[in-house]
Amino acid sequence: MPDNEKRKNLLALFLGIILSLFLLEVLLPHILPLPDFMKITVDGLHGDGQYILTEDPTLIYVPKPKTGEFNEQAYRGKVFSIEKPKGVKRILILGDSVTEGIKLPPEQRFSALLNEKLGTEFEVINLAVPGYNVFQEIEYFKIKGLAYQPDAVIFAVTFNDLDISQRSSGELVKISEKLEDSPLKNFYKIYYSSLDRTDDKLLKSNSYRYLKYLVLSFFKPEPFLPDAKNLPADDKIIKNSLLSVKELSHKYNFKLNFVLLPVNTNVKIGQMRRLEAVLQALQIPTYDFDTEVNATINRKQKKGLFIDGTDYCHFNRQGHTMISYIFYQNIDRFLP
Repeated sequence: MPDNEKRKNLLALFLGIILSLFLLEVLLPHILPLPDFMKITVDGLHGDGQYILTEDPTLIYVPKPKTGEFNEQAYRGKVFSIEKPKGVKRILILGDSVTEGIKLPPEQRFSALLNEKLGTEFEVINLAVPGYNVFQEIEYFKIKGLAYQPDAVIFAVTFNDLDISQRSSGELVKISEKLEDSPLKNFYKIYYSSLDRTDDKLLKSNSYRYLKYLVLSFFKPEPFLPDAKNLPADDKIIKNSLLSVKELSHKYNFKLNFVLLPVNTNVKIGQMRRLEAVLQALQIPTYDFDTEVNATINRKQKKGLFIDGTDYCHFNRQGHTMISYIFYQNIDRFLP
């Protein structure tokens, strides 16, 4: 067989394989949809709404729109258009249940109080999700928050936001209970437990995900909770995650800030010190609200900022009012 003909045959074979893989990637979800993905829902622990399982291995779950108090954009409170109105400065705040303001109506949260103080030229959007750690918060910003075209993005973090073991608490526990008797349990456990960043990227491929699902289906189901991630994040994971959002701030031209929220003690928690050190090393603006509160009020008064005076991190109405005041007094630090 002539060399030219061999080359043509090899090229045709190569193109055929590429085309087949492309068609497999596109058509597979429609021909054989994976069961249960995006269908498993649980009620939130605080009566705010429902949460739904997601294919994103970092997030695991997200708020479900139009359930409970969640609006059509899957957060509590006033609905803001995705498109930013002309002449408006938009501030996006992300965090966990502390920032979300559990047990309080949305209009009493510090984000709404700050918006009221700033007036109609500003929009303050609260995209906090209970149970999230800082890595989930950053991922949620990437897939949801960027679309709001923010001028300023604030991650309001608390003492346990570096602890990946938070994945085995809150809404995730309810999801795991729902999956306990499912033959897919082992698939989900490994799917969400991988600490391999390469595997996380490959899981975005339908073909790879289906192959993994088929292989794992033959294994005996084990407890669902992703025990492999029940450990504090190492410095490399923290640094890479923070760098990724810093790069986005340059690309999309928004001011990035981290706020260390007060906790119900006068001793700074080790994890907060650790996060603060990494943020400073990366030259990401950080504001320590905890230190400011400690310098402003005494220990007894500080306890009065938290639910029942005993909660370690969740603010009552008085606490949210004080946080909104600190934000307002220092608003120029958070704006571009």
